Amino acid sequence: MINNSAKVMGHLPLIEYPWSAEIDRLLVSIKRDDISFLQPEIVIMENVYGLAQVKTADMLKEIYKSFESIGYAVKHRELMAADYGTPQRRRRLFFIAAKNLSYFQFPQPTHSEETSIFGLLPYVGAGNTLMKLPPALIK
Repeated sequence: MINNSAKVMGHLPLIEYPWSAEIDRLLVSIKRDDISFLQPEIVIMENVYGLAQVKTADMLKEIYKSFESIGYAVKHRELMAADYGTPQRRRRLFFIAAKNLSYFQFPQPTHSEETSIFGLLPYVGAGNTLMKLPPALIK
């Protein structure tokens, strides 16, 4: 018996070309089959934010339908990496799937583009982060 208290995190390897809708659906169904077999407590998946805007196939609907068919509720949200202290402005689409999502909330941002009245820290720049690295050891 597999321990279903496990958590699964992964990247949906979707291909973003007009002719790839059938391949994308196949990849979503493979992930669904893996999750159906493993039965983890929660699944976290991420992909490019543009996935929600693909016109050739309604991939959001496919993802929801796929996981709901095996008893998982699904939520998704676009998150900006810089909003959480990562030194890059990168938008990603996150999906959370679980048998019960009533307890789940996406995290609140900790950073913003400018100092905010809400106490959020300013974005961290890649240059500042790189300057804090120790010098390279060359042999």
